[in-house]
Amino acid sequence: MAIKLPSHLHRSRSGTLHFRIAIPLDLRHHFATKEIYRSLRTANVRQAVNDAKSLSTAFKRMFEELRQKPMPDRITTATHLATDVDSTPVFIADLAAERARLGDHLLSLMEKGKALEKRKTALTEALLAMQEHVAKLDALRGTTKDADRRTAINAEFHRVDGMLDKMLPQLMAFKTEESGLNTEYMLLLQDVRALSLSRQHQEAIAEQASTHKAEKHALADFVSTIVSRAPASESNSVPSIPSLSATIEDFVRFKRAQGRWTAKTEAENRAVYELFKLIVGDKPLVEIDDDGIVSYLETLKKLPPNINKAPAYVGKSIDEIIALAPETTMAARTINKNVERVSSLFKWAMGKKKYGVTRNPAAGMSVDESGAAKRQPFTNSELAALLRSEEFATREFENPYAYWLIPMGLLTGARLGELCQLYLSDFVDHNGVPCIDVTDEKEGQRLKNANSKRLVPVHSKLIDLGLLQYVDGLRKAGAKRLFPELNERRDGFAQAASNWFQRHKRKCGIDGKHTKVFHSFRHTFISALLDDEVPEHSVAQIVGHESNLITGKVYWNAKDAAKRKPTVEKYQPHEDVWRLIPKFEQVRIVPRRGPR
Repeated sequence: MAIKLPSHLHRSRSGTLHFRIAIPLDLRHHFATKEIYRSLRTANVRQAVNDAKSLSTAFKRMFEELRQKPMPDRITTATHLATDVDSTPVFIADLAAERARLGDHLLSLMEKGKALEKRKTALTEALLAMQEHVAKLDALRGTTKDADRRTAINAEFHRVDGMLDKMLPQLMAFKTEESGLNTEYMLLLQDVRALSLSRQHQEAIAEQASTHKAEKHALADFVSTIVSRAPASESNSVPSIPSLSATIEDFVRFKRAQGRWTAKTEAENRAVYELFKLIVGDKPLVEIDDDGIVSYLETLKKLPPNINKAPAYVGKSIDEIIALAPETTMAARTINKNVERVSSLFKWAMGKKKYGVTRNPAAGMSVDESGAAKRQPFTNSELAALLRSEEFATREFENPYAYWLIPMGLLTGARLGELCQLYLSDFVDHNGVPCIDVTDEKEGQRLKNANSKRLVPVHSKLIDLGLLQYVDGLRKAGAKRLFPELNERRDGFAQAASNWFQRHKRKCGIDGKHTKVFHSFRHTFISALLDDEVPEHSVAQIVGHESNLITGKVYWNAKDAAKRKPTVEKYQPHEDVWRLIPKFEQVRIVPRRGPR
């Protein structure tokens, strides 16, 4: 069944929707036509309705201004001359001179546009070539096993990244130039309309129609040319503001160009923005106000977690999902993360004329997290349970990380991802103190933030277990990484290890899906040091937190391992816990065969 279009919309034979509005009878003497008809350059009814609504509002405002305001000063002289029949030649000369000036301006703008488009095409082709090159490198990196070859590929990645960084300012400059050129076109369009569509000129030309008919037709043709040259994205001086979908794509492309987002980060942000769009609608960002954000928050509180993954919700609308009354709803922390990402989108769009956003209604919006489940440190009984498993009891492990990650997490306070991505070259010696250099300088390594880069002295108990001998053995075998059995995936090297620990803790009877996780080893380490009255800034340097003290930021020597060693050694696990861990020389690595 055909959809009935609103009266101000018309669909052409090609399917494109057009905006139309009748010019009021009392104002038609200002114009050379009875109605305004403009292509919206879309076949989508929802988008066309939104665009047409903005145009209708703008034109109605213009009609009202025409009823109240006098004509522009720039045509006063011409009007005066036009009222005197004896001054007709002067009026024609004045009109012709003004048209010639505007014509020259149009030609100048056209030349600027051609030059800009030529430069933009060259830069775009170069960018596409680089992207194709990056894709080939990525394919090679996934299939190349030779370490030297992978190093060379990684170096080429860095070189191309540097070139892309240099191209980014050029791309942004093009946006600025295009905006400036569009503005000039619109100002020229206004000048021409002021000259040709004013009541005084219409009256003057009509009064002298018998003598100056050719001049009237020439002027009308010139106006038509100028209007056709006006930017397609702007209709009658009313800019077309991008939809939320278009704004999101611009934001993602900007972040991708900066190299700030990993594939995982981009996927997570896209999921948040897609849900935001489903809730508020695909409208321009500028149309989303405080009430819209409050409604968004209220809706999130009614939705279940993992809405995009649960089969029960596939193909259902937001209202249909809420109607199912999910037993478990989105956690407060997740809701606040979603709102923070939406706020980041607003913040980025602010000040950019293209989007029309002047304020951020999502700034400072959040829900109370006081009752939310938070990660907790392990108790001694929970640590003992983890170490009484079959693996530790029989001293047989299916891979090295299943043995090393628990004691390393407990005695370094490091994050799981930081441990899983360690290279053998990250084990260094500083003034006789063996340390782990937590960094993001090698292939595949990534850190949470700048503070995460740090030097952590190796705990004496890890040395007793044989960690340094294990590292030396791997070096002699020609290995490059501490856990070469962990492959890099979209989220880094830690995915397989994370899945293993979740299975391990459930098998050991540790409850708390979100409160007792591998990160709890980090909480255990930090809490023990703070309880032992170790200064907070000293702990921060070991675990990669930001120090609140100026002395900690400015005067602490980042490579002063001797001063950090006592901080690490302050934490001593309970003897009943530690005795459950055998030395590495006493264990066997027995790879699992068949399904788990």
